[in-house]
Amino acid sequence: MFEPIVSIDLGASYTKVAYRPSCLPRGTGRQERLAKVLVLDGSALIPTLAISTGNKKLPWVFGRAAAGMTPTADMEVFLNWKANLFRSTNDKESAEAVTVAGKFFGWMREQLEATGTDMARAEVRVAMPAFENMESKALLIARCMELNGWNSAKILKVTEPHANTIGLFSSGRNWVTRNPAGQLQLQYNKMFGQNFYMQVAREAVLFGMRNPIITTLMVDIGAFTTDIAALTFDTRSEHDGLADIKAASYPLGVINELDRPLFAALGARHGFTWSEISFRESELVKLAAYGGGTHSLLLSNPSRVVAVGGAADNDLVIAHTAAFADQVWQKVSTFPSGTNQTMVYRV
Repeated sequence: MFEPIVSIDLGASYTKVAYRPSCLPRGTGRQERLAKVLVLDGSALIPTLAISTGNKKLPWVFGRAAAGMTPTADMEVFLNWKANLFRSTNDKESAEAVTVAGKFFGWMREQLEATGTDMARAEVRVAMPAFENMESKALLIARCMELNGWNSAKILKVTEPHANTIGLFSSGRNWVTRNPAGQLQLQYNKMFGQNFYMQVAREAVLFGMRNPIITTLMVDIGAFTTDIAALTFDTRSEHDGLADIKAASYPLGVINELDRPLFAALGARHGFTWSEISFRESELVKLAAYGGGTHSLLLSNPSRVVAVGGAADNDLVIAHTAAFADQVWQKVSTFPSGTNQTMVYRV
């Protein structure tokens, strides 16, 4: 907890990595450390993308380089391989995902070492969905990392909803005190006490409610999962007041339940398949289509330009986003968040 920490948010579309230096006061007193998101591969948002090129000189390409490649017939593109990594059955897709995970984590370790991060000392925390029986998957990921240069003794699992809520409450702020007896103690009042959510909750109690116990619902709609956490805390506390966290993850994400069916419909309407398009180009289509704009796709087989999005495709965009929103709301509305006042923040 007090040693340097590398935190990995392995997303289905993008991966983010944060680093917090050692937070260990040498003498009596306190020390503050902030966790910061690292720029790896030239960006804070690393495409969670792997391409097997079929080229012996450069067999694998990852991250931004892979995102900019237009796939050829000799290449195998692994997009959203994270979802296959968490499949409940052992099949071809899950086995491929294990291989890709190992290659991807090996490449990521090289990127981290290039920044000068002390990987020998740092603990590594990997955010995992809060599915049931995730211990075996956590061990699998740790094994993939170990076989690709990571120190398995330093790898820890943390659930995504829990990490989301703690991160929102602390804003990456870590406070540690060493008392005269030499004991190390976390200073929750410094880490959590003045955060935005606690201030809003106290204002609600003072001006609109009598019950000082408040539950805040956090919803993180991701590319592979929707993560929900309900935090119950006491606004009267001078410290953090955090009393309970209920968390769950659902295999309901933007890629499988929104992008893929929408893109299949758009491709069928305009006469092309998405395997023809680079990751980077498909991201530009998403940005335009979901924002009501149009993106011009240059296709090579046959050579032509297709305008995707805009008024011509609004019916498909609206229908698919509404269907996805309904699925998310079904999970949120039935989540056991308690009977007290609940405030909803969508992240």
